[in-house]
Amino acid sequence: MLSADLQAFLRIAEEGTMRAASTRLGLTQTAVTRRLANLEESLRCSLFFRTPRGMVITEQGALLLRASRDMAALEQATLAGLGVSMRVECTHIRIRGPSSLVRSRLLPASAEAIAAADFEATIEWQIDDVACDAEALKRMECDFIVVAPDRVAPALSRRLLRDEAYVMVVPKAWESRSARDIVGAERIVDFNPADTLTHRYLAQWDLATVCRPERHFANNTDGLAQMVARGMGYSVLSIEFAAPFVERLELAIVEPRHILKERHALAWHPRRFWPSAWKRVLAALR
Repeated sequence: MLSADLQAFLRIAEEGTMRAASTRLGLTQTAVTRRLANLEESLRCSLFFRTPRGMVITEQGALLLRASRDMAALEQATLAGLGVSMRVECTHIRIRGPSSLVRSRLLPASAEAIAAADFEATIEWQIDDVACDAEALKRMECDFIVVAPDRVAPALSRRLLRDEAYVMVVPKAWESRSARDIVGAERIVDFNPADTLTHRYLAQWDLATVCRPERHFANNTDGLAQMVARGMGYSVLSIEFAAPFVERLELAIVEPRHILKERHALAWHPRRFWPSAWKRVLAALR
């Protein structure tokens, strides 16, 4: 069994503040603070930075967090193997990824996995179109992250997800126009100045030489789709993300057979032991 001090440490890391950790443990903040102080004193290191916004885990704390979660998972698996009945605390899973992939595919899959499961689990989807990089795993801000395969460090585990298929989308009113006409006359709507997705699509389908250089930007995929729907330009979106806009007759897909495929990977820190909830949710994310 994890010691009381380690249990307090785990809750602080998961909740982010002393107040939230004490509420989850059913203890006073003073008691939780004392347990953390005891643990830091015994280990001779600081496990958190205290900031006005909450507790930020240190490098030493991140190492202890991974080890503590492994120990908790091993305990659960051992007791289950012995047929010991015990109340297992609700597992919390944190996953970060881009809005288009999360909203259209991964979030529904994870919700179905949890709804149909025989375990207690809560999930925290961190939808992030700006700072979605594997460094968030090192900072222990999430348990899993969706990134480009080449952004996964060798020390991390990863699994490739099913490719996303991107198509060119335009306002419904432009549906009858050719792709070449639209690209030559209208502006691109991209995520930000560093976004190359639309240009890569245009290059693949021999349209890059006729596109206008000026671009509109919206650093949110929903906002980007809304700008296109209102006639500000054209863009590329995944087929799954664009589908609701197309069904509502807000957007149209130009040249549906012209597709740009993008690959993503699900990355995480290697673990020797996994809570059953993590295994089920991970299996559902494809």
